[in-house]
Amino acid sequence: MSGLDKYINRYTVNEFGHSCMNDAPPADTGVGTGLYGYYFRNIELKGTPNIVQDSAINFDWNDQSPFNYDFHGFRNRTDPSFPKDFTIRWLGRLKAPVSGTYTFGFRMDDGFRFWLDDTLLVDDWHMHRDIWDTKQVTLVAGKMYNVRAEFLDGAQKAFIRWMWRRPDYTGTDAFDHDSPDFVTKKYLFPPVFSDTVPVNQFLTQEDRVNSFRKANHISEIDVLNPDGRKYVYGIPVYNLVQKESSFNVEKGRGTYSQE
Repeated sequence: MSGLDKYINRYTVNEFGHSCMNDAPPADTGVGTGLYGYYFRNIELKGTPNIVQDSAINFDWNDQSPFNYDFHGFRNRTDPSFPKDFTIRWLGRLKAPVSGTYTFGFRMDDGFRFWLDDTLLVDDWHMHRDIWDTKQVTLVAGKMYNVRAEFLDGAQKAFIRWMWRRPDYTGTDAFDHDSPDFVTKKYLFPPVFSDTVPVNQFLTQEDRVNSFRKANHISEIDVLNPDGRKYVYGIPVYNLVQKESSFNVEKGRGTYSQE
């Protein structure tokens, strides 16, 4: 990938350090540590949750609760008071290992919702038996994607599994609900709750796209080639007053209309 840096550097006015060196910590490297799981004692995602760091979304609690079960050799008795009817919200980030088209697979009983960045890929928020659902997404190697997943159990058995078929897979077996290809901890990172980080007394780094600068306020065009290479054209331009507009160009003519 070639293109723009992830951050914008904002320097304190009329204050200078002894070096122009960028002392900012590097982007996330190495292996991940998992997602944050927020376990609620009801089916409304309300109240004070039990918070743990989960290495993957790969659970089978049978007809028991996440903190009081003993099933298939896995055991957790840390909170016998935790109910069997519950909800979970996972937050974190996914780091793509290679560029290309992935197939996500979700095996669930009962309800489940899944967002990648701000896109809702799965919306199956009701009681049901064991079902299997797949979605295709195009990811860029090394890029971080925000993950939000929610699970609902209100009747008998409870399990949820998130699997994938990567673009670099070379096998011939079918991708189905029995696949062993789980999205594991090494690709999953905790969420980031701040988009502005002080580097030192002179420099603050801000995410190029954050709560103030939306992606559609940036004058750049992202192009993802069929071979997985991503190119970013243009530079960011920010004004004190931001106004969104859309336009269309009539094919074969030099006129346009603005809305």
